[in-house]
Amino acid sequence: MKRSDILYSGLEIQNKHNYPIVAVLSDLSGTKKFLAVSVSSGSTTQVSMPIGQYGMQVLTGSEWCNLKEGFSDGANISITNGILINVGETSFLRLNATGQRPEQFSINFDVPRSYNSKILNQPAEVSSLKRLDLLQTREGHYFSSGTINQLPVVFMIDTGATNVSISSEVASRAGIKKCSPKLVSTANGNVNACTAIVPKITFGKFKLDNVEVTIMPNMSSDSLLGMNVLKNFRIEQVGNIMRISSQ
Repeated sequence: MKRSDILYSGLEIQNKHNYPIVAVLSDLSGTKKFLAVSVSSGSTTQVSMPIGQYGMQVLTGSEWCNLKEGFSDGANISITNGILINVGETSFLRLNATGQRPEQFSINFDVPRSYNSKILNQPAEVSSLKRLDLLQTREGHYFSSGTINQLPVVFMIDTGATNVSISSEVASRAGIKKCSPKLVSTANGNVNACTAIVPKITFGKFKLDNVEVTIMPNMSSDSLLGMNVLKNFRIEQVGNIMRISSQ
């Protein structure tokens, strides 16, 4: 059973070798083994794994012994630097025969380079009552699911923004009807915007009451989570994870 607090993604293993293979995923040191996948010759299989960096060994041959020894007549190959399972996309491992012997094969590992823009703007998050972990997208952004007046939104985390900012469309759908005019300075110059107090905003498992938001015309992103909210939390950078936790 999958844990609900861990992000999973796919790994597809394609065996074009003349022999069956067993792919073993482990920690990078190879000490702790997590999963062993058997793929017969000419077959393809897919598995779902928690995102992260893994060590991998490929065992191949015709006479299987056990997981420790592999095939008695085959080869045991370790993939240098392991493999990476990324969020929102399937990684591919392909084995191709380069000769007739079990050890004569090549390995290609590929993580798709092109991202679907819809995937980029989806929150990749692990949330608990006191902590929210957000995975950085390839564009360097962080997204979190949330609500504004119970309207579901996806916030882009913006530590450079003074306030929570939302588009006029989001404000309308969230039922915000009254706001005070305000001149806002942006990278593209001054903009005529307005501010309002929202009774309730949530992101992850966090809830905040009576939050000031800035309603911006022609925003490129529907919702930005700014420092008037983020200042209430502890923010840490752990690799490509932004960790937001209660102070």
